[in-house]
Amino acid sequence: MRNGTTSVALAVSAVLAATGTGIAVAQQADDGLALEEVIVTAQRKTESLQDTPLSIIAFSGSRLEELNAADPMVLANFTPNVSFGDGTGRGANGSQISIRGVSEARVSPVLDPAVGIYIDDVYYGRAQTAFLRLLDVERVEVLRGPQGTLFGKNSVGGAIRYVTQKPKFEQVDGYVQLGAGDYSRKEGRAAVNIPFSDTLAMRLTGAVIERDGYVKRLSDGVGLGDEGTKFAMGQLRFAPTDALDVNLKVDYTKRDTDDGASKLFDYWRYNNTTDVQAGGAAGTGGGVGTTQAWNSYWGTTPRRYAPVIPDSLYQVAGTGEIPSLKNDSLGIALDATWKVSDTFSIRSITGYRTVDALGSRDPDDQANAYTFFDDVIKDGSDFISQEFQLNSTNLDGRLDWVGGFFFSVEEPFSIDIDDRDARSTTSRGALILNDTAHQKTKSLGVYFQADFQVLEKLGATLGARYSRDEKSYTLSQVAIWDAALAAEALTYGRPALTAPTYNGCSPITSGQCVSQAPINGRDTFASFTPRFALTYDLTDDVMIYASASKGFKSGGTNDSVADINTPFSPEELWAYELGARTKFFNDRVQVNATYFKSDYTNKQVTVAASPNCANRCTENIGDAKIDGLEVDVLAQVTRGLQLSASVGTLDARWDKITNATGGVSLSSWFSRAPELTYSLGARYSHNLSGGGSITAIANMSYADEQATSPQDSTTIFIPEYNLLTMRIAYVSPSGKWEGSVFCTNCANEAYFTGGAAWAGSVGQCPPAVPEAMAALGRVCSWHCGPVRVLALMACLSGCASVPTSNQPVWTTLLDQSGWQAWNVVGDANWRMEDGSASANSGTGFLISRETYADFDLRVEFWVDAEANSGVFLRCEDPLSITPARCYEVNVFDSRPDLANGTGSIVRVAPASTKVTTSGQWNTFEIQASGDHLLVTLNGVRVVDVRDPKRASGHIALQRAAGAVKIRKVQVRRL
Repeated sequence: MRNGTTSVALAVSAVLAATGTGIAVAQQADDGLALEEVIVTAQRKTESLQDTPLSIIAFSGSRLEELNAADPMVLANFTPNVSFGDGTGRGANGSQISIRGVSEARVSPVLDPAVGIYIDDVYYGRAQTAFLRLLDVERVEVLRGPQGTLFGKNSVGGAIRYVTQKPKFEQVDGYVQLGAGDYSRKEGRAAVNIPFSDTLAMRLTGAVIERDGYVKRLSDGVGLGDEGTKFAMGQLRFAPTDALDVNLKVDYTKRDTDDGASKLFDYWRYNNTTDVQAGGAAGTGGGVGTTQAWNSYWGTTPRRYAPVIPDSLYQVAGTGEIPSLKNDSLGIALDATWKVSDTFSIRSITGYRTVDALGSRDPDDQANAYTFFDDVIKDGSDFISQEFQLNSTNLDGRLDWVGGFFFSVEEPFSIDIDDRDARSTTSRGALILNDTAHQKTKSLGVYFQADFQVLEKLGATLGARYSRDEKSYTLSQVAIWDAALAAEALTYGRPALTAPTYNGCSPITSGQCVSQAPINGRDTFASFTPRFALTYDLTDDVMIYASASKGFKSGGTNDSVADINTPFSPEELWAYELGARTKFFNDRVQVNATYFKSDYTNKQVTVAASPNCANRCTENIGDAKIDGLEVDVLAQVTRGLQLSASVGTLDARWDKITNATGGVSLSSWFSRAPELTYSLGARYSHNLSGGGSITAIANMSYADEQATSPQDSTTIFIPEYNLLTMRIAYVSPSGKWEGSVFCTNCANEAYFTGGAAWAGSVGQCPPAVPEAMAALGRVCSWHCGPVRVLALMACLSGCASVPTSNQPVWTTLLDQSGWQAWNVVGDANWRMEDGSASANSGTGFLISRETYADFDLRVEFWVDAEANSGVFLRCEDPLSITPARCYEVNVFDSRPDLANGTGSIVRVAPASTKVTTSGQWNTFEIQASGDHLLVTLNGVRVVDVRDPKRASGHIALQRAAGAVKIRKVQVRRL
């Protein structure tokens, strides 16, 4: 049922309600609680999300923890117009990723994904993404729409960018996380940052994630969909000068599972309003399903296929073999940046990754029959890439440009170890035809993009990329005879099974024959993909933009012996966007909206057997259009309450069918293109009177009905579903540890995220067991509910400062152990540089925020014993009726005779406390929470006051005249 209109209205109402709440509160009480600025690098440069003319959703590492999102599939629940799942019903090894309705259903060496994944800007181009984990990441960016300029390696639908945490030079820090929960869930994660010197640092990360399955086998009680992942990553960072920064990273992931939770269900009863059941007598042939052919021979024997299908989505009979899947992935990346000057830099990115998977599948849930893709397959890929990137700023900052060169060699492969086809008229599953497929793709890309500030408020972007993919493909096949199965046929009184002869070789007598000598193919595909954009600042808080960009996905040839000579052409997509990036009410409300329109040409679709191909293969079907809207809203309602709402709509439709043999018509659905998706969230944090804080988080997401395939006969329609995620966390007063309790799918929604009807819908209904045969499809999701997880997560983190030199060490402001560095502002006399600050008697602002409550401030400084030198925090509140209650805190070096010979003093109006600080590095820390103000110097409490009448105001960290050196300033909001 397509109820998109009603759902859109409800979602838009929810978004407006969330926005309206934020606006109303903001009008009543302007506390100066601005939303934190989100920094992204989606255009290969550092910039604010609000200044980027792209549709982006960015998740920080802490936000991913709050959402319990260790699996990239979970991102789809919180990113409208993004869908993750399985499009073939064949297990957990491959993921179907769709952004704005652009996807690819099949896992094959010859197919490029529609959505590119980039791990620290190294391209990862295979569909085996189930084992990738969002561990120790700084942030994840989801880029919606074609990325054909800067991320041009086949990113026709969009890109997902991992940015991991990097080693830091300042201090030793780290964390340990332990977790437990339902389904015997056990988790352990840890990371440590070790600086060896001012220029060399290392970061080590490890994780173990285990969980039992949640789809129960009734035969033995085993749960399908278990999890067993081990992850390790090591990074070494070397920065011998301010101009050179080199980072070497090695990561390894090992995953051992049961190939995901797959289940057969009554397909015809479920899908009879869409599909047409084929008729006719039992038999064999290309249009006959494997189960029908199997039962036409084995139907009166104990090998007859007659599965038991429990009604529950989370139960299977479990009489077949327990499937298995083992994944290994090793990645190496070397990233070096050389700042040639203040305006020009060169970056080199070298990447290598190898992926191997060994999977055995028995999706028909019966050990006595070889049907529905019963097989053992080994597949994977080797990938190496080199990219050189130039970045420059010119014309007094009006022109930013980036250009580069990209080259990669990718070698995906697939090896059938046991792959049977029961449709053979003579062998009935005793003949095993194993293919070995190997592809080598050499990719070349040259790109350039420039952002030019034409006028004060008008900016223009012009970019282009030339891409060239050279593909060579090799396919071979061997025939293996199952003598035991052939002998069993005689014991059941069945006719003797026979096998064809291949070039004089009989599999019956030889056991194995070369049924197909290696076949080689080669082709080259090239494309020019430009991007144009105009931005205009209506106000300081409102930016609008218009853009046009092109995406490209290369063609190829199909990967079976029968269809090796059936090529498919490249597909192209032009996307047009109109967007607005807005902030309101002193940056407390943020609304980003994007309207897009996409024109598809030569869309590739994987179809079942057609007049053009003997087996399941990829063909170009026709042209299509996709329109949609994306709105993301974030509102800081009160000091502790933040609301969010995101909505995405899609109208995906075929415009022209150029290949009518593929089983797709103008009225066919797009795969993974739900008309409506949205996510609503609330986050509330409360500071406790005795110290510490409690944070409660709730998120609800919705996905409309969607198809798993564009081909009418093979699709399964996924019903609409809602998911609720909740979490409550306690953070200790010191911030050193926290504990949390969370649940996923808290409302116990029964849903699935993928599947296909490959076997059931293309064959006739066997007269022996009509409802079993006519009803077969698959539900495959390693994340399908009710995965009701209730876990207690204990997080222990520690941070100890370790001086890396006896001399003052200058660094830029950094994000350390949860401390967020605020932006440097002020005059030229106050610069973060090696050595003392200028002795100018003027005062410069280092940090400025429009709030006095709910923050921690930490400053590491050095004060020489000179007159009138120091740093102090001033609270100015011109609107306060009682300005004396807005405290002024000073860390100051006064003349010895004025301080009774003791050196420095800490002064808090109206009282004073003496602490000696000269001639050493000092730590000045302020904690302001509610009505409580706590000031410490070198760990000694010097101020501890509580005043419910304290007013909000303007905070400025300033320096006075004299020799004052500051090497670190950190601030975090509570």
